Amino acid sequence: MLVGIGADAALIKKGMDRLGFNAVLVGSLGVQSQPFKELAGDLVVGAMGTAYNAFANFSSAPKPAHDLAAAYVKKFGNDRYYGPDKDPIPYFGVTAASYDGAIVLLQAMDRATSLTTDAIVAELENGKPFLGRADDLLFLANSSSCRHSRYAGRL
Repeated sequence: MLVGIGADAALIKKGMDRLGFNAVLVGSLGVQSQPFKELAGDLVVGAMGTAYNAFANFSSAPKPAHDLAAAYVKKFGNDRYYGPDKDPIPYFGVTAASYDGAIVLLQAMDRATSLTTDAIVAELENGKPFLGRADDLLFLANSSSCRHSRYAGRL
């Protein structure tokens, strides 16, 4: 299981090929990225990667995900992060996740009683959802991760 960006995945896959190691490369979104495809060429065939579900199955993505994709492609066009087609490639989930990270922090700062670290963290962990591009997001107290609201069982 590879967790890395596209350039890392390409170097690893090329090394696997050079050594005659013919296993499937399984990884994070890096194995679905345009840089992986550009650098590894035909070696990408068969690689498998995880994806932010809203962009892996875009036809059923919620409206906020479609709104983000439309705004992105309008501003930046069909670049290597969006992909060449009308709908974004699954790797676009990295962009969406980055956006969600920033927007959740800004929402927490806006809701907090002050801009101290303690007040912002308390707002993040209070159990109220934050609007993300693919789903509402929750941070749980004493946890270092964010959960999609439908999986956290709270709303």
